[in-house]
Amino acid sequence: MIFCKNNLTRLTIGLAILLLTAACKGNDEFVVPAFLHVDAIKVASQQGRPAGHNTSKIGTAYVVAYYPGRSAVDTVGVFELPFTVPVLFNGDAEYIEIYPAVQMSGVSALRPYYPFYETIVLNDGTVLPSGDTLRLHFGAGDTLRFDTLTTSYTQLATTLLEEYFEPTQSSILFDSVVQWISRDAEAACSGQGCGKVHVNAGQSHVDFSMTERPPEVEDATVALFMELDYRSTKRLSVEMKSAETRGANETTKEIVTLNPTDSWKKIYINLRTTWKQFSYNPSFLIVFSALNAEGTEGDVWLDNIKILSTPY
Repeated sequence: MIFCKNNLTRLTIGLAILLLTAACKGNDEFVVPAFLHVDAIKVASQQGRPAGHNTSKIGTAYVVAYYPGRSAVDTVGVFELPFTVPVLFNGDAEYIEIYPAVQMSGVSALRPYYPFYETIVLNDGTVLPSGDTLRLHFGAGDTLRFDTLTTSYTQLATTLLEEYFEPTQSSILFDSVVQWISRDAEAACSGQGCGKVHVNAGQSHVDFSMTERPPEVEDATVALFMELDYRSTKRLSVEMKSAETRGANETTKEIVTLNPTDSWKKIYINLRTTWKQFSYNPSFLIVFSALNAEGTEGDVWLDNIKILSTPY
């Protein structure tokens, strides 16, 4: 399922109209709705993983709920974070499920449920880390508020390749064009390390590459993504190098071009569409090109790169 911003706006307006019509019972009796509020969704850090493993940018959520006495799960809707939405139910919900969604390949119109993140399940009666007991009670006019919810990577998510540029590493998975900044927390997105590519004035582009291919992916039905934190004064082309059949000559196809950004930005890149153009060849390499149409000096910074696969 994919929703664009305009669709989300229409959905919000539609919910308001639905609220005005559905909240009225017979004899002009008006039912005051309750509300559900969520500020943000973050990815939990995992023991033994580098600091940058859990960087995230979850901007949208799919929300469903189950209320006792109803025969089916109710779809509350799809909402941009943070959100406060009306719930046309007064009483105790049995559970609420929240599916984290991300902006695919930097395109705001594409916000699919991200299959690498666990669904957040809020059960009535759950003991929270604070020691309090969660009550999923929707009282008329009340707001059930969650400041920050936490998800994690699913157990089925496989990390095929990862690069964090941390000083504890013995080497990095990039060619010599990429300078390894290994002990500079202020420069890094997270932790103490990052990668840097310098573009000289007059250079039209600077190409650089990962030096290792992911383990071969034999199942052509899996979801295949790359996560990347970057900041750049230049447009950055992310590309895949492979062949349409084993043993054939390799070519390079562009996956996405990222716009310059002064601050660190998290991007979720769908590799599957380009992978399909190579007939799902299990052997591929990720390469980059810093584009310099302006002919001016600049830099590209990289951090927290992961290539992931998981069954759909």
